[in-house]
Amino acid sequence: MLPCLVATAAATGGVAFPPPGGGVTFPLHRYTTDYALPGRVNGKHIRMHVNQYFGRVALGTPPQPFDVVFDTGSGNLVVPRAQCTAKPCASHRRFMANQSSTAHELALDDGTELTPGDERDTSTISYGSGMLTGEYVKDRMCVEGPGTQLCYELNFLGVTTESDYPFSMLPFDGILGLGMAGLATTPQFNFVSQLKKPILAFFIADPNADEESEVSFEEWRAERYEGNLQWMPLEHMDSGYWQVALIDVYLRSPSGEAIGLCSEDDDGTCRATLDTGSSLLMGSAREITMLQRAINADGDCSNYADLPDLVFAIRGSSGRVDLTLTRDEYVDKSLSGCAPLMHSLELPPGMPPMLILGQAFFQKYYVVFDMANQKVGAARAKHAPARQKVVTARQEAPKRPAPASPPAVCEDKNEAMRQSQLPDCPKFKTFGGCAKWATLASSHCTKSCGLCPENHDQSGIVIKEMQRTRMGRGDGSEI
Repeated sequence: MLPCLVATAAATGGVAFPPPGGGVTFPLHRYTTDYALPGRVNGKHIRMHVNQYFGRVALGTPPQPFDVVFDTGSGNLVVPRAQCTAKPCASHRRFMANQSSTAHELALDDGTELTPGDERDTSTISYGSGMLTGEYVKDRMCVEGPGTQLCYELNFLGVTTESDYPFSMLPFDGILGLGMAGLATTPQFNFVSQLKKPILAFFIADPNADEESEVSFEEWRAERYEGNLQWMPLEHMDSGYWQVALIDVYLRSPSGEAIGLCSEDDDGTCRATLDTGSSLLMGSAREITMLQRAINADGDCSNYADLPDLVFAIRGSSGRVDLTLTRDEYVDKSLSGCAPLMHSLELPPGMPPMLILGQAFFQKYYVVFDMANQKVGAARAKHAPARQKVVTARQEAPKRPAPASPPAVCEDKNEAMRQSQLPDCPKFKTFGGCAKWATLASSHCTKSCGLCPENHDQSGIVIKEMQRTRMGRGDGSEI
């Protein structure tokens, strides 16, 4: 992901002073989804594994626990509340305002409290193929690490209804947006704006090592990285995204062949967003197509050993910062084949081209977000040694033939679609939904979309297009 970092602070713009303390650090848990991509290699779908990381927060007095994704690409806290009786809410924790002595029901997004007889505003947020509607609430939110607890007063969206897909399939309860105020309903809804020291830091564990992922608020931990942090100034902060200026992407080395990703921009740079909520390297179709053509990875892994490093050149506070991804960091290589961990998405209208730097960067690099000083810093993460594989000899029991699988049932779930405020599957197909939201197609509209398994081929979810639409501001619009 990030570059080979040079050791001396004077030469590279790194910092050698100790990190701030007095904050809180606590663990994150990994949730992995296994997808099958379109097309086949040697008769099988290539599989891709994508991750989400979530942790525990507490709302109210006394505290009510919630597991949330920590997402630097959105700006609001969103959790289900007791009034939500939809299936996805019923399978997750729900906020009980009447059991919290510090809860305040809000009528408007400006913080106006609800009084008896008042009407109240609601917000509908759409992202991907999912949708949720909620009411405004204010309460205490606390996070806790070893021997430390920090609490903040925060306005948030208490969900009253949400679509079955994808929320019923997720193991976490909600989302804590860690973007800046431009992504929140108002600054009072923005968690980062409530921090006394608006600093965040992420360490994503190596799944092959004995270590935990973690997030830090109001501090960062020098023991989690090697050398010095390399700082990059933030660009376009009013958007709410943690964006830096991307100069270009180079093949094999910092002085290698430039892809020409940003040549069409007036100042020779384009935008790159650091997003902990994105599992993949994403961007508009032009940028992702150029990257995929440049690496030219074969699905059967026949040219895997020859795939080049990708060097992402970023405008730094003191010169260029080179962030490098090697082939094993941007390609998911498995027995089924090789799949580049990148995908195009449709950016909101009016948004200029940009790349979204997702979790591959965060696993290789320790990243610090510093809003007060308008910069982000990165250094090579210090991972624990890989676990040793222990092989023991044992006598295998005679294998018996597996029982025959029952015939697969292939049918549409039209009732579930209607409950999620979505069209029936035949109309969903007419609107082009089978290609645009393939995960929804494969889970709810297999018959209409022609995704019924053939010869009982258990290929999992087939992706024809993956989309991550940014969370809305809470006014029904998307960003």
